[in-house]
Amino acid sequence: MFPFNGRAIQALKIVEASFNVSVFFDTQLYANDLADVIERGEKINNTNAVKLDSEMKRCAKGTFRLTNEELQALQPQDLMEIHSEIMKIRTVTIRTHRTDLNCMQVYSDVYKQHRKNAVSQSPLVDDGDGPHYRYRRDE
Repeated sequence: MFPFNGRAIQALKIVEASFNVSVFFDTQLYANDLADVIERGEKINNTNAVKLDSEMKRCAKGTFRLTNEELQALQPQDLMEIHSEIMKIRTVTIRTHRTDLNCMQVYSDVYKQHRKNAVSQSPLVDDGDGPHYRYRRDE
């Protein structure tokens, strides 16, 4: 673990014969995203609970407005499932042939290069080197 721009970055370095693989996890971004997703999930669940309650009252009177599929969509979201998806989002894996660099140097160099070039992240691609993100300069 190392500090970077006031945030704690967890790192794992895997050493291979001619390259290193570094896996990074930004704990502050994870915490922020988790809080945001839980808040949105709770709002959605609360809104759906009100809609479901209204529909159940209509059903008791014999007047149905929603289909079975629409009723199913109003079921509460499992916040633990959302939590497991977030964990997958906040990891960054970098493969480098610069075996002389430690994890903090790799992260710092990539971050600086990213900021310097004002790059944006394109979708995950697999062009024979395994799945990875391809970066391009913004126009």
